[in-house]
Amino acid sequence: MPYGPVPGYTTSTTAAPTGRSSATFVMTGCNTTFTPQATGRVLVLCTGYIGNGTTTDGMSWKIMYGTGAAPANNDAVSGTICGAVCSMASVVTSCLQVPLISQGIVTGLVPATISAKGDTVAGTTYWFDLAFSYITGGTVTPVQVVLTIIEF
Repeated sequence: MPYGPVPGYTTSTTAAPTGRSSATFVMTGCNTTFTPQATGRVLVLCTGYIGNGTTTDGMSWKIMYGTGAAPANNDAVSGTICGAVCSMASVVTSCLQVPLISQGIVTGLVPATISAKGDTVAGTTYWFDLAFSYITGGTVTPVQVVLTIIEF
């Protein structure tokens, strides 16, 4: 069996962040952090719900990641995109909230290493978050956002 750190994972839930009326992406403020332990390659999964309080207006969302201080709810968008930008062009009165599903793979993260003395040297800690915006108007609100980061 090889000697060294074992890949890890983390999951976090953001129950009810504040929505925002903005055509420019803003952050949800999930405050999910992860430090790679072995490969520096992760699968990021994001689920929850997202809605727009105005009938016929839509919303967009995307997963972001970076280093340093994690963004707070409604901060300006920051970091690097992970995966694709997802959109729901128009919501109808009977369905102002829809399931939010997004995923992506990030490679090249700095994992923990083993020193010449056999000590574990910590890798870089990364934050992961969801950015959102409206398409044509209204107030967009993500709800019960769950971020799962799995190193593989």
